[in-house]
Amino acid sequence: MTMEGSSSGAKRSCPKDQFTDLVLSWSLKDIFDDNLYKYQVEKIPESFQSVDQYLGSYVFPLLEETRAELASAMETVYKAPFSEVISFCELKHNELLSEIKVDYWRNRRSDHGGEAYRTLPGDIVLLSDSKPETPDDLQRVGWTYTFASVVKIADDENGDSSTSSSFKVKTAKQIDVGDGLRKSLYVVFLSNMTTNKRIWNALHMRRNLKIIEKVLCNNDLGEENCEFYAPKCNNQMEEKFGPDLFSKLNESQKEAIQASLFKVECNHKSSVELMWGPPGTGKTTTVSILLFTLLKMKGKTLVCAPTNVAITELASRVMALVKSSSSAESEKNFLSCCPLGEMLVFGNKDRLKVGPDIEEIFLDYRVDRLIECLVPSTGWKHCVISMIDFLEDCISQYNIYVDNERIRTKESLEDEITQKPELIKSFLEFARDRFAHIATPLRESMLTFLTHLPKRFLLEQNFQSMMQLVSHLDSFEVLLFEDCSMTPQELESIFLQKGMIGSKSVLDKLSLPYIRNQCLSVLRSLQYSLDNLRLPLVTSRFSIMDFCFQKASLVFCTTSSAYKLHSVDMEPFNLLVIDEAAQVKECETAIALQISDVRHAILVGDECQLPATVSSKILDAPSVQSQSYEKCYLKGRMFGPYSFINIRGGKEQLDEVGHSRRNMVEVAVVMKLVHKLFKAWNGSKEKLSIGLISPYAAQVGAIRDKIKQYENHERFVVKVKSIDGFQGGEEDIIIISTVRSNRGGSIGFLSSPQRTNVALTRARHCLWILGNEGTLSKSDCLWEALICDAKDRQCFFTADEDDDISKTIVGVKKELEQLEDLLSGESLLFKNARWKVSFSDNFQKSFQKLKPSHVKKLAINLLLKLASGWRPKKINVECTCKISSYIVKQFKVEGYYVVCSIDIMKDSVYEQILKVWDILPFVEIPKLLKSLDSIYAMCTDEFISHSKEKCFEGGAVDHLLSGIEGREVDLPFEVTDEGHKIILFARSSFILSRSGTGKTTILTIKLYQKLQQYSIASQDSILHQLFVTVSPKLCYAVKKHVSQLKACSYSSVITPNFSTLFAVQVPGCCSVGLAR
Repeated sequence: MTMEGSSSGAKRSCPKDQFTDLVLSWSLKDIFDDNLYKYQVEKIPESFQSVDQYLGSYVFPLLEETRAELASAMETVYKAPFSEVISFCELKHNELLSEIKVDYWRNRRSDHGGEAYRTLPGDIVLLSDSKPETPDDLQRVGWTYTFASVVKIADDENGDSSTSSSFKVKTAKQIDVGDGLRKSLYVVFLSNMTTNKRIWNALHMRRNLKIIEKVLCNNDLGEENCEFYAPKCNNQMEEKFGPDLFSKLNESQKEAIQASLFKVECNHKSSVELMWGPPGTGKTTTVSILLFTLLKMKGKTLVCAPTNVAITELASRVMALVKSSSSAESEKNFLSCCPLGEMLVFGNKDRLKVGPDIEEIFLDYRVDRLIECLVPSTGWKHCVISMIDFLEDCISQYNIYVDNERIRTKESLEDEITQKPELIKSFLEFARDRFAHIATPLRESMLTFLTHLPKRFLLEQNFQSMMQLVSHLDSFEVLLFEDCSMTPQELESIFLQKGMIGSKSVLDKLSLPYIRNQCLSVLRSLQYSLDNLRLPLVTSRFSIMDFCFQKASLVFCTTSSAYKLHSVDMEPFNLLVIDEAAQVKECETAIALQISDVRHAILVGDECQLPATVSSKILDAPSVQSQSYEKCYLKGRMFGPYSFINIRGGKEQLDEVGHSRRNMVEVAVVMKLVHKLFKAWNGSKEKLSIGLISPYAAQVGAIRDKIKQYENHERFVVKVKSIDGFQGGEEDIIIISTVRSNRGGSIGFLSSPQRTNVALTRARHCLWILGNEGTLSKSDCLWEALICDAKDRQCFFTADEDDDISKTIVGVKKELEQLEDLLSGESLLFKNARWKVSFSDNFQKSFQKLKPSHVKKLAINLLLKLASGWRPKKINVECTCKISSYIVKQFKVEGYYVVCSIDIMKDSVYEQILKVWDILPFVEIPKLLKSLDSIYAMCTDEFISHSKEKCFEGGAVDHLLSGIEGREVDLPFEVTDEGHKIILFARSSFILSRSGTGKTTILTIKLYQKLQQYSIASQDSILHQLFVTVSPKLCYAVKKHVSQLKACSYSSVITPNFSTLFAVQVPGCCSVGLAR
């Protein structure tokens, strides 16, 4: 096998069918040469002298972009999808075409999740005798390779290219493999160039230039309106299309639709309209109503957008309007059927994420349904003929059935078959079974035609006849199956009747004979009329596809996919609508703008991205700002319609390639929010859609890996995409993960106002932003203003305000071994501790060096115990310093010692805090103690005295019962909110209430809590407490309560060894004593 790297090809422009040849002519050196087109790529001018200059100005920028994409793909070739070739066959020697069969694809999924790789036409692949890990591998001596382009995919019956697959490729150089594959050969996917190839062809074709010339011509800015068409006022529009539709719009939106319709009705000259407005001002709603109106006007419109998400969203909006309008008519006709034949969506099913909301207008689905109806052996014609035969000759069919059954029974007896013969059905049973067998596919065929064929193609009479037939079939079925009194003889007499039966009353019209005659009449009529419609023959799937394109009047697709329409023989489009126009590459619009005979174009976009020279502006920001959301999905102010949730302690990290970033703390918080939403939603019948957005692919991948458990819920939909991927989409709740968390305020392309606009306007009801306030506030961009605005609106929250989220953050920090970030008095761990904690710089430096990693966790656990008020009875190592011996304490953690002291901090008052100096091996302790001795030698006696003072007031804690290591534990019995306040009240109390309200329980807890606090704060003193009551029975109950409290809080702090419970008999009363 011999292969060589391609030599550098010509750098000049090539004919439109030579784009792939030009790309394949690049050598590896060309691909990595940033200056390959340096002198050909020029700044795009603001004005042009001709269409050729305009289109030609994008040729070399397109080539440079293609080269850069291939260079980027080569940089990450080590993780690219690849497979091993098991069969290689050269097809046409001169054309360098070969057929390849591979075993299976590895690395089908990227690190960032997303769709699994599938081989597609337009793929640029690397054919190599070994699997390269870096581009430098290809330069090694003896390494052979070449580039190739996939030109055709063999039919894959399983629809899964993870299995062995075959495809044809066009190679850059001839491949000599000799007799069979004597050496290994690998195929490595690099990039798909289909869109770039389509753009290239569009830049070199000169077809319909009306709109492009209109855009380039500056003399029409002051052009007068067409004199043949006068714009309709709002009242006329509402009369024509219904007041309910236009009642959803404000005045500016109505004016935008009116101006657009006025221009579209003019056939004398081309026009280009811009419809623009800031995010959230109702552009999508306006465009959907405009398209619905155009659909009613029988115009032929092509709708494009840069992303599949935007197309799906817009198509589903229009479809919802069509179904809503159709449902009103269906109520009158008592038949639920929505004609959708004039709407069509086409493109890649996986990327479009075709769901139930647009499935009925998706091209592949429609083709499948029509093929079922048009197949001669089982299609509509067969069903109609079968039903006519049944209704006319059911008796003769029954007689044939009886004869066949008797013959079968006789043959069974002659063959001495012991199996019991089946009983012959009665005429009534036979008729019911036969009708159900024929009516089901006939009904489905009629409903398919009603749904998937345009009404104007079917003609009104046929449309009404089909609906009548479906209604008659339903009525006939009800009468045939539900009339329990009917006998076989009565039914046979009905089928013996010939001709039409005159109706004498309304009851006659509901009778079985009448419905039978009506069915026959409609069936004969449809048999003749549908034959004359020239329905397509099922010669191939492509013929049905062409039929669907030809009959649709409202077509949705991406701008790139519109290229397919250049090769379809169909009636020309009158109007082109490009949604999210600001996101489309200008050169890419040439694909759609040159479609045959398109006369008018409407571009829809954001005012921040489109120029302000427009004829209609959709701007209703005040109504958007004042919009109030009624839906509340989670309890708490943090989870209202708009929240900025400050995530402290997150850490941004580069992915393995170093191209993207992720923040695993934010990933964990996102997952916790989704879990809380699922828990709140579970059991609800309403549909809830959640969009998880991040600007970074690595973050999207990390979230997608965690979210798989919520994928298979029909009414709980979670979508994870980048900001660009959500362009044009909309969900009930949007959660944005901003990722960036650093001290310098660097946020990269997150500072792009365009991306921010998209992210902030995707939510229907709730928008929750996760980010680091410190980083985003220093970014010197609109994020700073956004955070200030959130604070002004009182929509700014800190993540640790929610206990669940706080625990989640701490858990993920421990899991990721990012414990250093928790060493702060204001961190989530220590913020609400009983003792305020201050960490020295030396401690933090020493902590980072601790090994093994589990020692860090042990040190953190010890500090948490100390912060909660716990102190051991014996200090691990005696202090050797002099002055600080009563202040400085040492606590052992495996082979290290944590050195702490009591310090005084001035806030509103002076208070004691826990100062953590260092964590060191034993041999380094004396040096530190000597240094601390010098520090405390300069302190006053008063400072030392205050540092040694011990306090055990009840106000020092914020919970009722402490357990092991000072942590809060639940009480063994319930306490009311008012009782909770009394227990925490530190001074003398007088409690007055009725019997049975829990007074004894409250007093018992207060006694035991005081004992706990005293045992923590004191080492040598004795605390005596006395509980006096007048009832021996109550005295027993108190002792039982105390025993329960001790069982709940049993720990090294309070044990039976030093806590005593005793009873004292006092004349006239009973008492319980607790002593330490």
